[in-house]
Amino acid sequence: MRIASVLAIALALAVPAIAEDAAPQTGTPPALQEGAMQLTAVELTPQPMIYVSTRSSMESQAIQQVVGDAFTALGKFLGEAQVTPLGPPMAIYSNWSEGQITTDVGFPVSAADAAKATGNVLAGSTPGGHAVKAIHKGPYEGMAATYAAIEAQMASAGIAQGTVSWEVYVGDPETTAAAELITEIYMQISAEDAAKLPAN
Repeated sequence: MRIASVLAIALALAVPAIAEDAAPQTGTPPALQEGAMQLTAVELTPQPMIYVSTRSSMESQAIQQVVGDAFTALGKFLGEAQVTPLGPPMAIYSNWSEGQITTDVGFPVSAADAAKATGNVLAGSTPGGHAVKAIHKGPYEGMAATYAAIEAQMASAGIAQGTVSWEVYVGDPETTAAAELITEIYMQISAEDAAKLPAN
């Protein structure tokens, strides 16, 4: 995915439902309706990644700003360091408390490219272990309803959400219609809870 496409994602991103100011949902969430989204359990192996980490308020504009700034910094770094992403961009959310959230925005890369990290571009690993996986299809601004549906299904199944969630932006907003964009949504869960879901 080209950096221009990544920046297009940054500009279009909506705030996930974990944000305190997410709009309240009424009626049956779309992803709970017949023929809609299915939750599956996955077990992921961490991969090397580069990322920019920011602690900010959970307000909509604040998260959009830090995500956009992170992608701008990453785009500059990728070009200068000649780093090639090995997968689509992702945003990892953690440590949400007292109106604050940590957002790590980055790409999976080779171990050799991860070693080039410098300054505010850090080296680390993508999340691993057991997680719930769901697919959001459509514009990014519709993800709040998808999060609400995921959380409702998890609660119904007695599945507790862990302390990390993340999004992988598979679709390219420069070449894909908004209605066809695919975003993979993951929520960390325990091994015991993973057994309650079909495996991916």
